[in-house]
Amino acid sequence: MELTPDLKPEWAEVGNAMLNILRRLQSEARTDGCAILSIKVAVNADGVPLCWTNPSVKKLEPKATCNINELLEALSG
Repeated sequence: MELTPDLKPEWAEVGNAMLNILRRLQSEARTDGCAILSIKVAVNADGVPLCWTNPSVKKLEPKATCNINELLEALSG
């Protein structure tokens, strides 16, 4: 994994683990409308992800008119 200059080289392992988490979230992301995906990640003392929970998916309604304001409202509640 190529790191940007703001990341320490020792965090490459974290970056690879995060890609696996993102892949898992992506597998749940198709919801035929707007949704909020949530996941909890267990990390070690260095911040390296060890394991994570199954993503939970909360579909937002009405899906035909979902917009950024509704998403922000749902996230704040």
